[in-house]
Amino acid sequence: MVFLFLEVIVELVNIGATSINYWNENSRWYDLWIRHNNYHFEIINLLKTFVKPGWKILDIGAGTGVLSIPLALLGCHVTAIEPSIEMRKIFYDEIDNKKAFNILIDERRWEDFNSFGV
Repeated sequence: MVFLFLEVIVELVNIGATSINYWNENSRWYDLWIRHNNYHFEIINLLKTFVKPGWKILDIGAGTGVLSIPLALLGCHVTAIEPSIEMRKIFYDEIDNKKAFNILIDERRWEDFNSFGV
């Protein structure tokens, strides 16, 4: 599993998917892809087995909220870090559609956080 994850990371770097501009330009395609596959269902189902209402969750690179929203609907308090404005637009629409209002979206990049003044 770790090797597959590392291969995915290397591929993302190779295609430039680590830049905000990449996600701004491809947010609609990503959203369409998410809506037509179920890769995230297994992750969500696993999380549902041990996540408890009231937990504080940090979702780094939250995208369109594919994990943040289900966790918020379980009663968690989610802070989602997503620097892409286009991904956040979709995320906000999904929050409204699914009535998942206990999510705080932070537009900073993870690299811009520091351990003293989060």
